[in-house]
Amino acid sequence: MAETSADYLDDVTNESVLKLFVKDQLKEANLSLKQIEARIPELIQADKMLCKELGEETRSKKEIQESYQPILDEASRVRGHLAVFGLKELRALDISSEELEWKEDMSCQLGSGAFATVYQGKMRRHGKEQPVALKVCKELLDATNATLNMAEVELLRKLEHPHIVQFLWHITPQEIWHHKSDPGHGKVQRKLEESHLWSSRISSCKVCCSG
Repeated sequence: MAETSADYLDDVTNESVLKLFVKDQLKEANLSLKQIEARIPELIQADKMLCKELGEETRSKKEIQESYQPILDEASRVRGHLAVFGLKELRALDISSEELEWKEDMSCQLGSGAFATVYQGKMRRHGKEQPVALKVCKELLDATNATLNMAEVELLRKLEHPHIVQFLWHITPQEIWHHKSDPGHGKVQRKLEESHLWSSRISSCKVCCSG
């Protein structure tokens, strides 16, 4: 491996190799700019047509909303199915069940609510061990709740602090590990953004993390 790395460094620092690489990159950049330039007249014409159509629109706001509602409903349904596929088939590859160690009993329970229970566990990866929290939802993932759940899981996974147990989710054929929002209050992100006082935000975080 060391020899291969040394050979690679020798090649990339060679002036002739670098010159060829830079020329190739400039060619690609020039091609991309030409493609963008060719589309500018098309985009301008499309904007003009859109402005003309908007100026000739006589329907009320309600009529327009009713006209597009079926399309929005179908788009929401497709998005939900894609979110389910992403969580079950793609995101599940992030974490292997063999890397997790936890027990579904009171000794490992960190909190429980109407929609989920949080358990403390350990994750072993690359020779290192770290504490993690597994949030077990009481509702199975479906096309209706998958989109919101995936967005809120990503939000919680970005929370990193030495004094906060890392939040992870994991999917198995039997159960789904992810965050479930309280439908009475809406999304976690919106709830935190609406709380201007840090004491309120911390309180909201405690409620969300307890299930």
